[in-house]
Amino acid sequence: MRPWLGLETYTESDAHLFYGRSVEIKELTQVIAEFPQTIIYGPSGTGKSSILRAGIFPRLKEMNFLPVPVRFDHSENAASYNDQILALLKLELEHSNIDIVPLAARNPGSPAESVWEFLHRNEFWSRQNQLLRPVIVIDQFEEIFTVTRHQERVKSFITDLGDLCNNTIPEEVNRRLVQTGERLNYPVGKQNYRLVISLREDFLARLEEVAADIPVLKRNRHSLKALSSEQAMEVVLGPGRDLVNEEVARVIILKAAAGDKDGQADQQKLQIEPALLSLLCSELNNQRIKEAQDHISLGLVETSSTDIIRHFYEDSMRSVSPATAAYIEDNLLTASGYRNSVAMDDVMAHGIPEQEIQTLINKRLLRFEEIAGIKRVEFTHDILTAVAKVKRDNRRYELKLQYDKKELEKLQAEKALQKKKLKSYIWISTILFILLVSVCVVGYILFFRLYEYKYAHVIKRWGFYEGVDKVSDDEASHMHMYYKLSKKGLYTFSLQKKHFDKMSSMNGYGNLTTDNDMYTYLYANDDDDSGVDDDIKERLGSVCQWSIVSNEDGKPVYEMGFDKDNIMVWGFVYSPIYHVDTTPAVSTNSKKVLEIPDKKNNSYIENSVVVGHYVDNTGIIPRIGKDSAEYVRISYDKNGYDSLIRYFDLFGFPALGPDGAFATRYENNEKGFPISMASLDEFGDPVIDSTGNCGVDLFYDKKNNQVGEVSFGIHHEKKSLNSGYTIVKDSFDRYNNLIEARYFDSAGKPAISGSGRSGYRKYYDDRGNDTLFLNLDTAGNITSYSDSGNYNGLAPVTTYKYDAYGNLTDLARYEEKNNQRIPLKMPGRDYFRFTCHYNKYHKITSVFYYDKDLKLINSDNYSGFTKWYDSDGNDTLMIYYNKDSVPDNNHKITRKWYSNGYLSRQELFNNQNKPAVDSAGVHGFIIKRDSIKFTDTLIYIDTLGKPAKDLNYTFEVKKYTNSRFNEISSASYLDIDNGNN
Repeated sequence: MRPWLGLETYTESDAHLFYGRSVEIKELTQVIAEFPQTIIYGPSGTGKSSILRAGIFPRLKEMNFLPVPVRFDHSENAASYNDQILALLKLELEHSNIDIVPLAARNPGSPAESVWEFLHRNEFWSRQNQLLRPVIVIDQFEEIFTVTRHQERVKSFITDLGDLCNNTIPEEVNRRLVQTGERLNYPVGKQNYRLVISLREDFLARLEEVAADIPVLKRNRHSLKALSSEQAMEVVLGPGRDLVNEEVARVIILKAAAGDKDGQADQQKLQIEPALLSLLCSELNNQRIKEAQDHISLGLVETSSTDIIRHFYEDSMRSVSPATAAYIEDNLLTASGYRNSVAMDDVMAHGIPEQEIQTLINKRLLRFEEIAGIKRVEFTHDILTAVAKVKRDNRRYELKLQYDKKELEKLQAEKALQKKKLKSYIWISTILFILLVSVCVVGYILFFRLYEYKYAHVIKRWGFYEGVDKVSDDEASHMHMYYKLSKKGLYTFSLQKKHFDKMSSMNGYGNLTTDNDMYTYLYANDDDDSGVDDDIKERLGSVCQWSIVSNEDGKPVYEMGFDKDNIMVWGFVYSPIYHVDTTPAVSTNSKKVLEIPDKKNNSYIENSVVVGHYVDNTGIIPRIGKDSAEYVRISYDKNGYDSLIRYFDLFGFPALGPDGAFATRYENNEKGFPISMASLDEFGDPVIDSTGNCGVDLFYDKKNNQVGEVSFGIHHEKKSLNSGYTIVKDSFDRYNNLIEARYFDSAGKPAISGSGRSGYRKYYDDRGNDTLFLNLDTAGNITSYSDSGNYNGLAPVTTYKYDAYGNLTDLARYEEKNNQRIPLKMPGRDYFRFTCHYNKYHKITSVFYYDKDLKLINSDNYSGFTKWYDSDGNDTLMIYYNKDSVPDNNHKITRKWYSNGYLSRQELFNNQNKPAVDSAGVHGFIIKRDSIKFTDTLIYIDTLGKPAKDLNYTFEVKKYTNSRFNEISSASYLDIDNGNN
């Protein structure tokens, strides 16, 4: 007696054994009868195939419907899905002894008839003279996503499926009607058929892709859930009441729920998978028969395994050879672990014994399935695939370990042989060693030794950095900033002189500093940075280390800029250096990046040229400048110094670069310092740029400090900048530190700049730290606050203090009246002064704000904060304090980070260390990122860690779309409950 089928699918012949789904059968039968198409979905193991075949099919037949079960053949040589459905439909009509009554003859010129055409062209009558309506039931629909490798076949089927769902005339039929002029002589407006699609719940997202082309598939969807405890009791007692009582049945149900990782102790809330329950009952019944018991006893249930699927799988596989088990796991599963089927002929062709396959069939681990007339073997149920995949992966891992072990033993044997040979030649090795040491010493000096030098200035030559004005260690210790250049070796392996390939900007303490005068070709860190993304400006301003990669010819191919944490901020990709004719050429296209403009006697006379572009640390071209340029073309003069920079967009067309010009022309002195710079238009003519001038002439002292700058117009006449001055004069101390800058008009008279000052003066301590900053008026005196107070909060006097490592610890602003300094507030803030402390890694650990009497003061509801960091330098905890130095309520922030250094989670706590919410009603947020570290999703959370609405915007989730610049191109605001915008 076998009342439970285990993992086998119940069919119409098993309807008398199929229990527990009476409500679902009634509802789904009515839905299928009423609607043209129905979607049935549910998790694997909920019995979708069984409820269709054993529950719904018999009732549909009572209502004069003809169910046609469809399971596709996805093999290489299989027919199209349309032809498979048509073949199965005709076969079912033949087996059911149904009369096919044509309403019109089939067009002989049509190469293949679609299912739609066949269903509309014919009527179907039973022997009882009843008009039947076919119901096409496509089971295991997810296999078109997991098994098939023929995307064109799937694409064609989606088109046919759309015709069936929408009841639209197929394109092939429409084309024939247009070509022949004939008319259809059968009705097309009525759907005398139904369509049912059954698939696993985890493939609903893939169905949505199909529904994008067939919107009706979004409607009439029905979810098949797991069994309730009452339904499970029907499944156990319905077919097996003579074998099990209610008490034992309850224990069986609890045991089946324990086999499900989500099984619960409360029997009223149990959710039981039908496949697991049927398998457990079947296994218990087999054990009962084996032990010759009349009933399934409580003891038999209690001794059964909780891990039902694994126990069943392992017990079945023990009955066949390891070779058969390996073949099944390798071929009846796809690479991703989905169920697959194999033709029985192919199984035999691989030498697998037929009797072993039959053994697994008898144990219900495998089953035969006839698809398109071909006998195929497959796992009985999808629920087995997870266990099978684990077994397969473990077996392959063990095989790899065995292989690696043999390879290791082989390698050890080879090493032993080499050691023996080495001993026999030890005297030769001694001599060679002495020679080798000599060669290595010379080679180390020439090719590998690290050479580091300190310089006051650097210039670029042929794309490499070169130092100018070498400084001693003592001189460097007094400098506000100097450059350290380094290289490994004096020569390349091709015996070419090696360039410096690494550079750092350092302060007087020998620590990295971002206070340098370096820039990129598309953005200079100066005042004219409107329109540049603040995050990009901050990242560009953090660069203090540079590295250049050369090719085998010693030419630069890639330059990188890094911050203090050695994180790459940008990369610059060089094309190979090439040479162009120095004679102006006439071109029919003046817009392409590698052509001379269509203008005679123009200023674009170029010699050695490279083309380059910037990338970020993901390889994407970022938008560095405020203008549209993305590529630069660099022309070198005969000495290798930059002489002409031209700017282009992504497509090679001239574009605006820094200062709103299409090009910049340089004239350099013999040391490589620019003595004149001019902005040019796209034809190479002088042009007034966005700063208000055409260019500047530059002047230097004996130590190569830039001491003068004169702005000029298109005709090289003196011309003031938009900021109000024409001439700048700078002064430096003995250590090359800038101590004063003054502004003058075209006549040489003191001028006031747009910032409200006529210059500034700086004072330094013995380590090059600027300790005092004074803004000056036209007479060289300290400005009054009324002169400059309305421009960026510029203070007449600013003081700075530092710790023993050069970290800023104290900053205050003042105005000077009657030889007294009166404290000033910070711009847009309530405090007058702030202090900082640092850890040994120079990371800020605390900041506190003070009023003019040096008492703590609240600014933005807090008077300061402390920070803690993880081993990677990421801040993981921040505590805010009030003016009484007590941790402020609701101001303790914790952060978590991804391993690549990007923020992943932030949460807020009160001073009792309990979860808190901010003014917007959220406790924190979670950030999800895509494969290139771009912020993909931001989810607000409540104190329980669940999604929460931001009270300011009434949404829970922000979804972002990445632009080709790794910037946000669009944002969507979603309600997580229903995914609505």
